Amino acid sequence: GWEHKYPAEEVGKVMGKTTKEIENIYKSFERKRKTTEYLRMKPIF
Repeated sequence: GWEHKYPAEEVGKVMGKTTKEIENIYKSFERKRKTTEYLRMKPIF
């Protein structure tokens, strides 16, 4: 859902979770993506 920009409400209904739970999961994904961004960068040399 997160990668394809599905609304948290829609994903929550399908997964049996609340919208808030899905929003928290989305935030966690985004935080992890930002934290590890350097691992996906091209080498400098």
